[in-house]
Amino acid sequence: MEKILFICIGNSKIVGDSLGPLIGSIILNSKEMIEKNNNIIVEVIGTISNPLGYSKIETEINKINREMYDKVIIIDSALGSKNNIGEISINNTIIIVGKGTNEGRALNGDIIIKGIVAQNYYNKEKNQESLNKVSLDEIEKITKKVLKFIYAIIKNKV
Repeated sequence: MEKILFICIGNSKIVGDSLGPLIGSIILNSKEMIEKNNNIIVEVIGTISNPLGYSKIETEINKINREMYDKVIIIDSALGSKNNIGEISINNTIIIVGKGTNEGRALNGDIIIKGIVAQNYYNKEKNQESLNKVSLDEIEKITKKVLKFIYAIIKNKV
């Protein structure tokens, strides 16, 4: 049976950074159904009630035994060009977490999903301000896109 770990990064107190925790909560609340219908095991780190913010990443990631999982999927909010707000970016390399507002930390995953929630001004203070101005409506729209992709991954066991 395949075992998938979802690492859902973000701060649930900042709307623009809440994409990861929101998706983590949705997956966790649907865990039993997802596992039953797809014959997989799902684990989630990072939810609305227990977010995995920048300051906790190092500690939590070091606890993970990567060999226990067939697939690690990382989900995070991202800053991008004004034209790309609302889009999702998917790759299978690394993600630099917190790059827009902190120093940034590299994480490896099998699938990296970033939801572009606001414009990147290449200035930490302006980027933080940009994240604070994101509407919940925008996060909900991006969440739907990300979940659609996640469910496709689970169904196809990509």
